Amino acid sequence: MLDSLFSYVSLVVFLSGSIQGITGFGFSLIAVPLLVSAISPQIIIPSMLLLSLQINGLILLESRDRLDIQSIIPILVSGFVGLPVGTAMLRYINPSTLRILIGVLVCGLSTMMILGLRFRTTHKSLAAAVAGFVSGTLNSSITMSGPPVILFWQNEKMAMNTFRKTLSLYFMILNLVTIPFYVQAGLLTKSVLSFCLSQSLVLIVAVMLGIFISRRIDAIRFNRLTLILIWIGGISAIISGCYS
Repeated sequence: MLDSLFSYVSLVVFLSGSIQGITGFGFSLIAVPLLVSAISPQIIIPSMLLLSLQINGLILLESRDRLDIQSIIPILVSGFVGLPVGTAMLRYINPSTLRILIGVLVCGLSTMMILGLRFRTTHKSLAAAVAGFVSGTLNSSITMSGPPVILFWQNEKMAMNTFRKTLSLYFMILNLVTIPFYVQAGLLTKSVLSFCLSQSLVLIVAVMLGIFISRRIDAIRFNRLTLILIWIGGISAIISGCYS
């Protein structure tokens, strides 16, 4: 029984880690809905935070593309403001309800962008700040920080390789800042650390495979894959919210 569970978890970690190696995101988006049915969310959610740090570090070390620092700053600042809000939501608001609401919103927005629709942002700094605040809130509550920022940068048509590296740096900084909130809330337990150690090697292999594949994907396919993954993540959030 334990061997079967370990194999299942490792397979999910490998699949989701490979996808983030390709796109720069998607690990928690895919892994959390698949794992919370088998392992307690109190273990899975904090583990995703720590394992994501490992993924982001590998992508940043591998990538030689430039960072778009100007795009990160307003998102980061507002994301920091959203972190304590998300932690409070995790402790006092039903995460399942939040997942369903966010899933519906993400599916709607990503579907519109898959169909070729784009939103005109006359005040880009304000739009970036809103995306960052929502991202920070979701990061510390249900570890779904990706969709708001990804949809915003996709809407702004950021170059593929710059997108991957900039997104990885954003996630790394946001996760590092989130850790003290998790420590204060008592969420980083021995069980969480043990889970992370057991999956670390699998994750490294998966991310390196994803990075290898990413070098062979053109920008059009990359953008399409990104939006499809976001849509799938929205569906997964709705399903996991309904059945958790």
